[in-house]
Amino acid sequence: MVTLRPITVENWKECSDLAVDESQRELLPSNLYSIAEAQFYPEAQSRAIYNDRNEMVGYVLAAAVP
Repeated sequence: MVTLRPITVENWKECSDLAVDESQRELLPSNLYSIAEAQFYPEAQSRAIYNDRNEMVGYVLAAAVP
């Protein structure tokens, strides 16, 4: 099972260390940039993705659009 958990003071560094494949780097900002950006938009939902072994495997930033 995959779970989404908030980015916190305990997990933001681990999340910022995650990286996409080299071929995708020019398509996305870094997780660190997105985590920082989310602090300025109240509608932003910044989440770490964990697998069923409780390992962080990804990151997602989403926002509700009015």
